[in-house]
Amino acid sequence: MLEALRGRTGQVVGFLAAPDPSGHQMSWYPILSMIEAVHGLPPRPSYEDLIAALGQVGLHAKTGAGPAAAPLKITDRDFGWAAARLPKLDPDVGIVVLRSEV
Repeated sequence: MLEALRGRTGQVVGFLAAPDPSGHQMSWYPILSMIEAVHGLPPRPSYEDLIAALGQVGLHAKTGAGPAAAPLKITDRDFGWAAARLPKLDPDVGIVVLRSEV
C-alpha cells in the first residue's frame, strides 16, 4: 500500500470504507428511504459531496500538530470528523473518520 501511495506523489488518494461492499445493502434501500422520509431527514450526501466537504476542511494543515476533530455540515446533515497522520507510513499519509448520528 505504501508503495502505491508513494507512486502518486502530489495527488490526493482516497479510500472509502463502505458498510456493505457486497451490494446487498441495495435490498434495504426502500426501507432506509422510508425511515429517512418518516423522520424528515435530509438526503444522504453523495461520495462527491463528502470528498468536497472534507477537501474544504484543510485536513493537512489541521493535523500538522497532531490529531484533530471538529463538527461538519454536509447537505444539511450534521457530521463529525476526526483525523490523524500516520508518519510511520509516510509524512503525508493519514486516516480520517467521518461519523453521523443517522
